[in-house]
Amino acid sequence: MDGEAVHYVYEQGRDAGIREFNDPSGTFSDPEMFIFAFDMNGTLLANPYFPGLVGQNRLNDRDPYGKYPVQILWPMENKALDIPTISLPIRILTMKSV
Repeated sequence: MDGEAVHYVYEQGRDAGIREFNDPSGTFSDPEMFIFAFDMNGTLLANPYFPGLVGQNRLNDRDPYGKYPVQILWPMENKALDIPTISLPIRILTMKSV
């Protein structure tokens, strides 16, 4: 799903991608797995199920175990997508429900 999301942003543009990722009924939204996106500073740009968090910097947020999930995901994203996302001005990640 994340590879398709990156392709969507390359084809449709950053703003169109963010709109689509924020749409709870959109192509990339499913209650069990959805796309969320950050800018390069850690500000949340898209989350279809927690719209109140969009626009907030989440880079230094801690989970209940004291870990920094956004910081942990940051370096993994490039390896998981296996594409040169450095030229893409947003980070696109997949969230699976538990």
